[in-house]
Amino acid sequence: MNEIQILYLIEKDTGIAMSRPKISLQEWCNADQKLKLDFIEKESQRSGGLIQRNGDYYTPRVMASWREEISAQLSNHRTIQLDSACFEKLKSRYRTVKKNQKDHHLTKKQYMLNSQTIQQIKRIQEQNTWAREEAVIEHVINLYTNGNTAYKTKEQLKTRPIKLKLLEDEIKENLDQINQLNTKNHFLKQQYEENIKLVAKLDLINTQYKELLKTHQIDVSSLTIDEAILHARIQQIKELFESQDEILRFNFPMDLS
Repeated sequence: MNEIQILYLIEKDTGIAMSRPKISLQEWCNADQKLKLDFIEKESQRSGGLIQRNGDYYTPRVMASWREEISAQLSNHRTIQLDSACFEKLKSRYRTVKKNQKDHHLTKKQYMLNSQTIQQIKRIQEQNTWAREEAVIEHVINLYTNGNTAYKTKEQLKTRPIKLKLLEDEIKENLDQINQLNTKNHFLKQQYEENIKLVAKLDLINTQYKELLKTHQIDVSSLTIDEAILHARIQQIKELFESQDEILRFNFPMDLS
């Protein structure tokens, strides 16, 4: 709570008008030093400004005929020397400049409101001890914005279970496909092992027949194979593999390509 709000509350409770507490020039300069230094320098450079700078001294631009001189040491090691009347004007000028800087981003608007709305604005302002009526409008806008955000969040939460169910279904479908792929992979591995075992047996049998023929000195180098018999045997082998492939497609109907 700032000084103005404190004075306002005292006046409201007691009915006695309170004036600002007087402070010395040095105390005034010590508060918000950087802002005061910048203000004093710009005021001395402003055309028609209240003060002027001569070397390391700031003095009134217009000297009073009779004055009680007061002075203060600034943090930049310069000195400001004023009379009490100039000091009061300088303080007032500083408050105006500070307020303008604070409100420079605001846009002035005028609205036509009925008396009931005006009374409601004043009541809300007093209940919250706000310095400006604009604060009431800002408060209402914030409530509306936050309410909209809360509504959108609520709607999002309503749709979340639906999205979650769809995601769960998709995950389940993917897991089922993975399980089928694992089963197919196991089946193919078994078929591969059986085919390798069969090839190995045929190779051993072939080797044993060769040794047997060699032992009995039987020459089979000129032996010929009937093409029809060979073709029939090839067809049998193809049908065997096709039957295995048909079993695979029956057990795994989905597209696994």
